[in-house]
Amino acid sequence: MTISRGRTRSRSSNSSVAGENTTLSNNESADPPAIDEEPEESYLQGSAELPPAIPNMQDRPLIEPVGKSHWTEVKGRTPASVLTCLLKHYHPGLVTYRRKTLVATTWKHFQAAKYSAGKSVADTVIEGFLERFRFNLAKEDESREVVGACCSDLLGSIMYYARITATMDHFRIVEGRKICDKIAGQFYLTREEYKQDCWDALATEWTSPEFKERSKKNCQNRLSRRFKPHRGGSNSIAVMRQKMSKKLGRVVYELEAWVHTVSISKFAKLYGECCFAYWYASHKCSF
Repeated sequence: MTISRGRTRSRSSNSSVAGENTTLSNNESADPPAIDEEPEESYLQGSAELPPAIPNMQDRPLIEPVGKSHWTEVKGRTPASVLTCLLKHYHPGLVTYRRKTLVATTWKHFQAAKYSAGKSVADTVIEGFLERFRFNLAKEDESREVVGACCSDLLGSIMYYARITATMDHFRIVEGRKICDKIAGQFYLTREEYKQDCWDALATEWTSPEFKERSKKNCQNRLSRRFKPHRGGSNSIAVMRQKMSKKLGRVVYELEAWVHTVSISKFAKLYGECCFAYWYASHKCSF
């Protein structure tokens, strides 16, 4: 199995099921969720290919860290998008970490895996990143730390969708049906079905009772009222702050940007904006 470089979503699905991890399994006696027999054409969400390196350093976009794992807004491919492609391209597969052989799922695993000439896979990812972007020399050390933090966050999402992609591939190749990622998240294949398109180690983990229990619990948490999903697309809170600041002509704080990106009612959003205005006035801030 290779880590998928893009995920597909069926345009014909109108399912309201939230993400991965519900209690329904295709191995149970309950009826599986409805699946379109002839879905419309699927498409890749986002740019799935690694962009070419930029030979001239001065032509590379200048980026600076914003917070612990975000970057300033740039034209074209975002730093997170390029890092995602690099992580998938250089994924080391199985690594030996603390005397155990396991699938590389964290940035520490990338740092422990050797690539070539004494370099780690993490070093290779950073080198590839610096062939497409450039840092402010005054903030180079800070920027490298942000690269690691950003990769740690992205690897969680990459491994999350690895199981979803394997399930979608199983339905497409074995059963001859196309399903979207939201529907695929409801199915827990058998170990043998997973092994047709993924590593043995991942198949073992995804079919374990502990993983299924954790997966279902995460789904319940996402369905709770306390969970407010991010609705900014590929735009992080940091990027939303930058875009809103340009549009409004003033500084936009994280709380205000967050209100504009979460899935809440218009009334609740208006209430949040009023609370922010009150907080702003009480602290005597000035734009």
